[in-house]
Amino acid sequence: MVKKTGKSLWMYLTWEDFGLVCLKQLHSSSEDTPAEHLHKDFYELVIVLDGTGIHRSGGRDAAISAGNVFLIPPNSPHQYVEYHDLLIYNLLFNRKFIRYFLSDLTSLDGFQLIFNMKASEAARSPSDGIRIEEKHIPEIFQLLDAMDELNRSTEPGVKTLLLSEFIHVMLLLARHCRWSGPPKQLAHIGQLSQLMTVLAREYHRPWNLGKMARSVNMSVSAFRQEFRKLTGVPPMEYLLKLRLEHSVNLLGGSGGSLGEIAASCGFSSANYYSRQFKKYFGIAPSRYR
Repeated sequence: MVKKTGKSLWMYLTWEDFGLVCLKQLHSSSEDTPAEHLHKDFYELVIVLDGTGIHRSGGRDAAISAGNVFLIPPNSPHQYVEYHDLLIYNLLFNRKFIRYFLSDLTSLDGFQLIFNMKASEAARSPSDGIRIEEKHIPEIFQLLDAMDELNRSTEPGVKTLLLSEFIHVMLLLARHCRWSGPPKQLAHIGQLSQLMTVLAREYHRPWNLGKMARSVNMSVSAFRQEFRKLTGVPPMEYLLKLRLEHSVNLLGGSGGSLGEIAASCGFSSANYYSRQFKKYFGIAPSRYR
């Protein structure tokens, strides 16, 4: 594994680095269902094909059924505590993989729902949570079946095909996943996911809590509470991370000064940018470069 991020894309394109895996798993007994576990460096995207179950994450139980989609972030303990012929797809991939191949999907509301909603909020009962629109389920499941087969193959070119299918699946999920919870929750989640889409596109603008709250027709206090409930982080911290993530791409592919990069990402000064960058990544941007 490459430990230090460099400016060249090629160093991420080794199979070991982005470690994309697609597995189809049936949970019907304790023998085929692992105990509580976590993935240190990988996201786990779960797509339920058939059956029902109870998924436990963050100390909360959530009922899941066919069509549910939810994301388990790195270092998040979770397990299935009930399972009735629960058939799922697991897609495992690391953060760098998402950064380089899926950046344009942030403009889609479905992507924001999947990647910014806490796992404990993503599925509440068999009829709630994030779900794939029914008419698009067959196409997505067919692609996932193909990925499952490719993952077991050793033929030349398989990795490229697997990558292609993965990006196709993520695009379809970003376009065709919807929140199917109670209407009151739907209003908040719809508004907030749209705001997150705007923030992903306009992260460099001079946002503040008041401006964000007004954009979704909420008071500042209600907005702050609902945003954190949905994503697990305060709004301004979420925006800060967006700006820092975008700055990484500029550090690697731009000849601009730190001041220019900081300004283009919405930071008030190069010094403030450098402090936040080091706090978040553990290394100064000048050394990262």
